[in-house]
Amino acid sequence: MSLISDWFSITAGNRVVFWDGHAKGVGTRTFRRFKSLAEAQAFAATLQNDAARTAGMTIRRGTTWRDLCEAWVTATDGKIAEGTMLRRLSGINAWILPTVGETLVVDTTLATLIALADKLAAANTGISNFNAAVQTMSVIAEWAAARNALPQAPFGAVEARQRALKKLRAQLNYSSKTVADEGTETGITWDQVPTWVEVVCLSEAVANRAARRANSRAVGERYGRAVRIAAGTGVRLCELLGLTSDRIDLANGIIRIDRQLDRYKAWDGTGDMPTAPPKYGRKRNIVVWAKVRADLEAAIADAASSNGILFPPSNAQRWWPAAWGGLLLSARADAGWELPGHWLRHHYGSFSLASREVGGMGLPAAEVQHSLGHKNLTTTLETYISPTRSQTGWAE
Repeated sequence: MSLISDWFSITAGNRVVFWDGHAKGVGTRTFRRFKSLAEAQAFAATLQNDAARTAGMTIRRGTTWRDLCEAWVTATDGKIAEGTMLRRLSGINAWILPTVGETLVVDTTLATLIALADKLAAANTGISNFNAAVQTMSVIAEWAAARNALPQAPFGAVEARQRALKKLRAQLNYSSKTVADEGTETGITWDQVPTWVEVVCLSEAVANRAARRANSRAVGERYGRAVRIAAGTGVRLCELLGLTSDRIDLANGIIRIDRQLDRYKAWDGTGDMPTAPPKYGRKRNIVVWAKVRADLEAAIADAASSNGILFPPSNAQRWWPAAWGGLLLSARADAGWELPGHWLRHHYGSFSLASREVGGMGLPAAEVQHSLGHKNLTTTLETYISPTRSQTGWAE
């Protein structure tokens, strides 16, 4: 391959000077210095290969899948059904960006899609989540290819792709029942749920990651508190994000749940929050653990600057539940959490029912049922299996 071009050159000092738009005067003119002439020539050859592979495409070297996803969201927002958009955003924020967000678009191959599928399989996600995330990536790739931002068939032959995905789906079919995205587990024993120490570790991971993203330690600490409050109240995700200070009774340790953030409507934190009735339409009062009182007091103080909303979106996130899910997923990886975030709710349910002798709260089952918003007491009792009295000795 000849290393002669009008848009890049190798100069003295083993320096490669090039236009990242693969044409003279297109994009940004930049340079990279290498230790040897051989390394400089190898990089120049890579530039030429990229130019050949992306000929006619409307992207520059350096464009990542994060950029591509953002472009797709901007172009399609408001043009597809809100429910479908939410599903796509969940796939983007929770799976695509943490896994392949920094992958260069020009390097997209079948391996890029399989990296996403591997991540989903390793997380033991459900079949529906697996298919939705993979489909979302395929939809974005098809959209980009139609606009010359990706090569045609960027994931290679259909047959090879289907074979690889089928093997990974088969792993999910035989997975153990530990996936909690929909909160449909039963028979959860007290020793299976995260400890309070693990909850705190996750809250710190959320705080650190959120602080980096927002370039604000205050924002990080605010979201870190949200994790501990979720574990100490058992609220569902959209109930947590819909909390306002006037729904919290600090004097009596009660939170009133009469609504939740509507996940199917875009909201960037400005204007009125779009809300929906709680799950099953069941309004309720939650018994709050005293150990999160200080967190609630701090959250209420923060809410004074956000119209009473405890946990509003930062950085103008328009689909806040999906973005929060993505933040939680990244933080789980940082903290070594293998369970979905829904297990914060299971932490509350299990420790609320467990007796004080084993470190629980010893709350009446009917009270826990009402706090969690279960339809009936049987659901609560079948979901959580507490240690028996025989493990603690004499009964008094």
